[in-house]
Amino acid sequence: QYKDVERAERILKKAVVLEPENDGNYVLLRNLYAADSRWDDVGIVKNMMRKNNAKKEVGCSSIEIDSVVSEFISGDTTHPYRRNVHLVLGKLLMHMKDEEANW
Repeated sequence: QYKDVERAERILKKAVVLEPENDGNYVLLRNLYAADSRWDDVGIVKNMMRKNNAKKEVGCSSIEIDSVVSEFISGDTTHPYRRNVHLVLGKLLMHMKDEEANW
């Protein structure tokens, strides 16, 4: 009988073989190893990504307000409304924590 980690590892290794250019498979496998504190395996997967030229895509989010869509790229400090967005997200996070405390 297999533990879930072992099963997930087996499936993700097959996914990497089938789609060596798909960064998502490597990221899932790396996260699986990291969650299990298998740091040597995390390093091996990073090297496999480099070898197979599978670069992790930058995270991106978008929001629509009053029919205007704004897109935010992870790490981008040039968006004209980033300060306002961070303010609103901070307030939302505080509200969510308050709600969680009331449960």
